[in-house]
Amino acid sequence: GESGQSEDEASPTRVKRRAIGSSLVGALVLVVGIASIVGCTSLRFRELPAHIRRMIDWEAQNKLPPWMTSIEEGSPQGVAIVLGQSLKPDGTPSQVLIDRARMAKTLLDEGKVVKVIVSGGDPAGVGHTEASELAKVLMGVGIPAESIILEAQATTTAENIWFSLRWLPKATGQLYIITSDFHMARATYISREVLGYWYKMLEDTYKNNPDWHSATKLYPRLTLHQVPVASFCGSNASLNHDDDPKADVTTKSLALRAMDELKWLGSREVPNALFGSPMSNILYIWPIQINVTKDANNPSNFEAAMAVATRVAQGLCACTAPPEGVGPEIPYPLTFPLDASLPTKQQHGGKSSSSAGTDKLPRRRLQGTARRCVPGNSLPSDLSCGCLFVHEACRLAGSYQAVQAPISCRAGACKAPPEGVCPVIPYPLTFPVDASLSTKPADWQEVIKSAGTDKLP
Repeated sequence: GESGQSEDEASPTRVKRRAIGSSLVGALVLVVGIASIVGCTSLRFRELPAHIRRMIDWEAQNKLPPWMTSIEEGSPQGVAIVLGQSLKPDGTPSQVLIDRARMAKTLLDEGKVVKVIVSGGDPAGVGHTEASELAKVLMGVGIPAESIILEAQATTTAENIWFSLRWLPKATGQLYIITSDFHMARATYISREVLGYWYKMLEDTYKNNPDWHSATKLYPRLTLHQVPVASFCGSNASLNHDDDPKADVTTKSLALRAMDELKWLGSREVPNALFGSPMSNILYIWPIQINVTKDANNPSNFEAAMAVATRVAQGLCACTAPPEGVGPEIPYPLTFPLDASLPTKQQHGGKSSSSAGTDKLPRRRLQGTARRCVPGNSLPSDLSCGCLFVHEACRLAGSYQAVQAPISCRAGACKAPPEGVCPVIPYPLTFPVDASLSTKPADWQEVIKSAGTDKLP
């Protein structure tokens, strides 16, 4: 799912109706390795008899020790991860999901990747996974089943990356992240932070292991590639349900979805969702906690994500129809690759909102956009659609600089329960407790009455 949050959630803080039992089962799958049963393996594995499928294909999965890992730094061999998105209420894939699958076919045809990992569980609760639907689309366009690896646990973008690392083929050096244009900035930021945590975790774990013969003690790195997929840009605003908070995400306009991405980044919900108290009933990458403030690369990663999200939100502002390929289409307003530097100047020059290209951005850096904000819903007429993202980001999150300030607990908000509420009885044990079994006493009633540590069966 698109998340890191998940774009499938329509908002990082939107609470999903997922049973506790389902979460526990997912955690158990992660811990004991039963993931291959639910599709976290090659499609060929599913063709085996049922009693064989119940066993884990240990040879197919990546190994954690750095001298055994499937990651080979600098290797030209590539693998693509196609990030999932919620299925439609009828269980069929959305157009953006189909577009992502087709991009994977292009990478395979060009020889850039040898395998495609389709990642996504069933966060929408339609009864089957995004990964299974993506696999059907891939096979429908001619990709052989043996080239597809299913990862069917993930419900967020962070989980897409984390769980997919388990199934990297041997000698993989290149990782291609395939997702939609509006989701690319957040997906890249989360991917970099998840990978950074992964490397550091394993370096700390194995740095003193005598089997790791490395002078640098640096875990092998993957080269990360962004593969943004252009979405359908339609102009029929009557097709969108932007004003209905309960409407399915596939009915939202492309402009709103791009705006939401900027909002989730600018308000810091994206990094905050990876660490600390859960922002919804989804515990991202259970039980991993990624504190991005510990990552020296986080400031540059976050600034690049904000820059790209800003340019995308501006460029797609005129795409007022859902990206489902219905209605009149207007010329696609973005060009790739997108500039990952924060905008510094304004070049609107009175042009219409439909010309909002990636080089037409506010003259001030985002740290200063608070002055550009306007009250209510009014917008400066000369900036039109191109300034909407500035207004919205300011209105929801304040200036970029203010958003980055740490949020402290308000005085009096964290109170302990009052003392003396529960009745207190003498504590019946003494420590250390004897760890040897004692002889069985003749009178069990005496044990029940005394319940002492020296009277045990």
